[in-house]
Formats: sequence, structure tokens, C-alpha cells
Amino acid sequence: MPERQIKIIPALSKAERTKKTVNRPIRVASQADLRSEIAQGKTKATIIPQMQAPVKIAATAPVEVKKLRVAGYCRVSTGTTQQETSIVAQREHYEEYIKSHPDWEFAGIYWEAAVSGTKKENRPELQRLIAACKAGAVDLILTKSISRFSRNTTDCLEMVRTLTALGVNILFEKENIHTGTMESEFLLTLFSTFAEEESKSISANELWTKHKQFESGTFRYSTAPFGYNLVDGTFEVNPERAPIVREIFDAVLAGKGTPTIAKELNARGIPTGTKRNDGSPGVWTAYMIGGMIKNVAYIGDVLNQKTFFDHFHLKYNYGERKQYYNEGHHEAIIDKDTFERANAAIRQRGAEKSNNPCEDKQLRNNPHSNRYAFSGRLKCACCGGSMKRVTQKTSAGKLYHWVCSQHVVDKSTCSMKREREENIKNAFATLLNKLLYAKDIIFDAYTARLRQEEAKDNADALNALNDELNQILDEKRRLTLLISKGCGEPVSFRQKLVELEARENTVRYDILQKSGDSMVLHAVADAKEALGDWKKDGDQDALFTEIVESATVETGKYVVFKLKCGLKLKEPLKEE
Repeated sequence: MPERQIKIIPALSKAERTKKTVNRPIRVASQADLRSEIAQGKTKATIIPQMQAPVKIAATAPVEVKKLRVAGYCRVSTGTTQQETSIVAQREHYEEYIKSHPDWEFAGIYWEAAVSGTKKENRPELQRLIAACKAGAVDLILTKSISRFSRNTTDCLEMVRTLTALGVNILFEKENIHTGTMESEFLLTLFSTFAEEESKSISANELWTKHKQFESGTFRYSTAPFGYNLVDGTFEVNPERAPIVREIFDAVLAGKGTPTIAKELNARGIPTGTKRNDGSPGVWTAYMIGGMIKNVAYIGDVLNQKTFFDHFHLKYNYGERKQYYNEGHHEAIIDKDTFERANAAIRQRGAEKSNNPCEDKQLRNNPHSNRYAFSGRLKCACCGGSMKRVTQKTSAGKLYHWVCSQHVVDKSTCSMKREREENIKNAFATLLNKLLYAKDIIFDAYTARLRQEEAKDNADALNALNDELNQILDEKRRLTLLISKGCGEPVSFRQKLVELEARENTVRYDILQKSGDSMVLHAVADAKEALGDWKKDGDQDALFTEIVESATVETGKYVVFKLKCGLKLKEPLKEE
């Protein structure tokens, strides 16, 4: 077999390929020659189909693209001159930047100065911005960085998810994060965690400085207790208010209760020096009087770090942190003997009412406000006010009653008399027996009624949501077709698609929520399960706390128990 030879044909350059094509001879033949060649079989005839008339495409009406409503949010944490200059610069920057975009609509600038970013509840402008988003007035929020928006990871993610569900995105300029993209939440969690840790580091540095000042006694206070003036960071006796302080201590030693003292001071028009949230003057309360009696500032001493922050929440210091007691810090108004006797009198009155404070302050699970099962849950049928427990001494021992707090303050505003605690407990026990005997019948009938009402209420809402979803899907298909044909402005169309997808997600979530069981139905199941697990010899108070939201008392007549699932059951009150 002869040996194969491979011939390599070199590639032609572009010029050579062009020349080769141009120099190719072109044969021009007449129609007669072509017919002759076809007849002799030298040339094959090729049938060329007749050209169709061009299809006329109807002109479509121009698509009106809705402008993106964009708002700016900026914040500084202090009120210094430098920070004030910064906030002005931020506001001007965002307003100019938003108005420079022709496809954006200016939706306002929300700004806050001298406001901490650790808790969203303390930032009114942020709350106003979120309210505007819920009202559908904002589509995109611009902010400088995650730390300006929030230094609390939990709050940051919660707000971002709330806004995303509303179809509102946030652009963090410094981190270059747009919450409309899939990977944004991971980056947001990462950077917001850094911001939170930075805040904690700053707080730790400030706290270290304060502790050193506490130890050296050089700490400068920003407010003074009632009876003192603040002068250069320390306390000086106010000659007009100091006699009021002595009068309060004398009244306690004379046997008056703190509510009575507060009522008398308000009747005399004695100012407290405080203001309410709406800016009106504050009034004296029993809580305020009790705090004054315990305040060592009136014997010339100060106790520092009575409270502390734990993950942005203020807590009372029950021994978890060091405290600094500075004796002889300033001039006293009350001598130590009077101070001790007044506090002993307060403790004695509390013991007589079974209102024993937690002696071991490190036991946090003994809160003062929840020492009884009925605390905070009994309501007056007359005025709607809360009821509190009072103790009555008799020859047979102590009797416990529940009375309307408003009736105690002013009998003319509420005529509801006290009701024995044992009667209320007996009414709840009767209710329990009925529920244990017929819980399936009662709860199943209630559940069936709820489902029927929800189905009726949700039918129209579900139809509206499904119609909106279909409209969104149709609009997405139309925009996708226009983009594929190169019509209009692709950037604006893609932005509109992003908005539609965000709204689609929200609508689908609402449909899912409307289609499933509501929170009320889940609460019914929880109450039924709690009753099934409870035994007759079990803790009745614990069960009351678990399943009852509130109980409205009409003295001598009835109690209406409102369960956490919304079911209201009425039981008569029977005297022992």
C-alpha cells in the first residue's frame, strides 16, 4: 500500500479571499441561450417562489412607563456641629441625585439627627418612611450605608423583609447592595452584623470610660432628681422643691400610701418638673413617689449603673453588672435615719398586702407585675379599666379581692365595687368543667363557624388577588416581548419587570395566607390541646394564664372570659 501523503493547504488572507472573489469571471447569458441550455439538459432550471407581499405590522400605542418613586434616608447619631453639617450635605446629595434621573420621581428625604440607630422604635422619621412605603408612595429607598439604616441586625433584616414584601427595594450605597437581587439578604446579614458589632464596640468603649469615671467619682450627670438643680454635672439643693421632698417622706412615715400622696400633690398643683410624650406637664403617680423613697440621692449618695443595656434592651441591674456607690457625693435633703424608716414603712405596707418584693434581685423570674394569674387580665365591666388585688384583714384571716384601679383613684368615675378572688376562681373552675366535658363540641362548632366566615370574607379577596396576579403575568409577558423586539427603552422595561416580580411575590404570599388557616384557627387548636393535656388536679392558675386573654368582671353578676382564640364565654358569679 502506497504511503499516504498529507498536503497542507495554507490559509488565505482576507485580501486574497476578497481578490479571488472579485476576479472570478461572471457569465452573462441571454434568455434565449438559457432556454436552449435547459432544453439540451446542460442547465437545470430552479423554481424561484413568488415573493409574498410584505406583512404590514400595526403600529402599537406608545407604552407609558411609570417613573420609579425614590426617597432618601439619612441619619446622624449626635447633634454636634460637624454632624449637623454632614446631615445637610447628605440631604442635598440625595435630592440632587434623585432629581438628576429622568426616569425617577422624587419621593422626599427622610432624615434624623442625634438619633441612635440601635432601635427602630426610637426613630420617628424611619417609622414615617415605612408608613409611606406601606401607603404605596415609595418604590426605592437610597441610604448611605447599612449602619446609617440600622445597627441592629434583627431590626435591619425585619425592616428589609417588610419593605421587600411591599415591593420596595433599598440601595445601600457604601456596600453597593440592592435588596432586589437574590444574593442581597446574605450580604445584608453579613454587613449588618458588622455594623452591630461596631456599635457594640463603640458602646463598650464608652462604658469603659464611664466605669473609670464612676470609680474616680468624676462622672458628670445630665439630669438631676426632683429637689435638686444640675450644676456643672453635679447636684445642688433646690430651695423651693426640697421642702416637697421632706413632706413626701414625712407623709410615708405618717402612714399614707403612695397613691394618696400622689393624689394630694396633684390636687395642690405641685409641678413634677417632667413632661409627657405629648409635651404636656407630667403628673405625680404612686410609682414616682415610690421611686423617690428608694432613691439614695436624697441622703447625699449616688448609686451608679442601676440599669444596663443587654442587646439594645434596657434592664434593671439585679447583680448581673458591677455597681458603684458614691457616698457623700452632694448635700443631703433627708437624713439617713428618716430614709431608712420610710423605706421600712413601704416594705411593711407591701408585706401586709402580700406585695413582697423579690429579696434576691438576681431571680429575674419573679417579676413584680405578674405575681398572680389574674394580674393584667381582669378588666372592669363598668369603665374598662384594669383591676388590681387588695387584701382585707378579718377575724377569720385574710380575704383577697379584685377592684377597679379607677374606682380606687376616684369613686365618682367608676362605681364598680370589689369582687372576691375566690368567686372569680370558682367561675373559671365552672367554665373549665364545661370545656372539659364538651370541648370537642364547643371548639369544633366554633372552628366550623370561623372557617365559614373566613371563606366568605376571603372569597372576594382571593378573587381580587388572583385577578391582580393574572394582570401582572400578562404585563410581564408583554414587556418581555417588547424587550425581545428591541422596542422602547430596555433599561426602563427591565426595571418595570423587577417591580412586577416583587409585586408578584407579594400577591402570591397573600394568596397563600388567605388560602391557609388563620392565626385564630391555630389558637383554637392550641386551646383545645391545652385543655386535653390538663388534669383536674393540675395548676388552674397556669391554665388560666395559658388560654385566657382577658376576663371582664361585673361585680356580683358575671365574668366574661375571652380566650386567646377569640372565643368569649360567660359565667355567673356565685357567692360562697
